Amino acid sequence: MLGVPKLDSRVPIQSRGGDFLDAHLEKVPPFRALIRSIECRIFERYCPLIPPVLDIGCGDGLFASLAFDRPLTVGIDPDTRNLQQALLEGSYLNLSSADSTSLPFRSGHYKTVISNCVLEHIEDLDRALSEITRVMDREATLLFGVPSHRFGEFLLGSTIASGFGLKKLSQWYGNWFNRHSIHHHTDDPETWIERLDRFQLVSCQRSSVG
Repeated sequence: MLGVPKLDSRVPIQSRGGDFLDAHLEKVPPFRALIRSIECRIFERYCPLIPPVLDIGCGDGLFASLAFDRPLTVGIDPDTRNLQQALLEGSYLNLSSADSTSLPFRSGHYKTVISNCVLEHIEDLDRALSEITRVMDREATLLFGVPSHRFGEFLLGSTIASGFGLKKLSQWYGNWFNRHSIHHHTDDPETWIERLDRFQLVSCQRSSVG
């Protein structure tokens, strides 16, 4: 496990606020900046986050560094290159090379678990949700964002094809993009609620960007 200098881990974590889009444009291409800035606004609605906070699939740490005003408690990712970059970003107090289907943490430890655009990539999602539930405190909050069942049709290529009346091409492109992006779960809200209900994560709130 990698670590950064310790801060007071009991202080609730707030949104960094400000102009998320400008902050992202300084570091990433426009398309990614637009999407991530919207996601920052969505997560902002549910701040403050009560520590300890676990981030499932922390990636390079850029999202957390721009979304929140202080480092999160722990970020996990199976890609050690991502973890090295996250360490440089200073986004987490600790980082662990771990898989969401086998979390190296004790049961009932985390008050908040977040995951941004990660759960849709996990093939064995039930096992991952079982592990996430295990490490959550009984009063913990799970916050996550995933693409919906309409993700494919909102892609630029899909909308252009649809605009020309090429509906089959639009559908093909959306399906291809989901496969290319390794999206195992682009489900409608009802499917997600049913899935979460099986793990007694039953108090659900929805946010939408369109």
